[in-house]
Amino acid sequence: MKKLLVLGSAILLLASALEAQPAKSGDTSALNKLRADWVAAANSKDPVKLTALYSDDAVLMPSNSPMAKGKTAIQGVWKGMMDQGARDIVLTSVGSAVSGDMGYDAGTYTFSMNGPGGAAVSDKGKYLMTVKRSADGKWWINYDIFNSDLACSGGK
Repeated sequence: MKKLLVLGSAILLLASALEAQPAKSGDTSALNKLRADWVAAANSKDPVKLTALYSDDAVLMPSNSPMAKGKTAIQGVWKGMMDQGARDIVLTSVGSAVSGDMGYDAGTYTFSMNGPGGAAVSDKGKYLMTVKRSADGKWWINYDIFNSDLACSGGK
């Protein structure tokens, strides 16, 4: 019990110290461009162009699916979604920041795709992308996770 109390106190002290530090965020215009490029590639149904926005060691964590590690696996996920008719994709950022060579973009998404029998279905949810800048100054998506706000239907 004493260890738990000490650990809890340490976490509170750390949280207080972090809260007291001003956030150092840089120019997020590169993140805005990366998000716009992502949406353009996705809506043009080009999984190769979309995957080119990810770092070589990127990880994609799609809703209700296993993680995809590396560009080949990530391209397979996006191709599968495009083959199912994913379209009308909109990302709306609710917050982003850059500090040094790292950054993030968080927000909401909406899109439509073909459901069972070809009927159109829509989804909405949230996403979080972490990004990193390479030595040449280019920004890459490093981790990308998204999940639906809608209830899961029928999966086991």
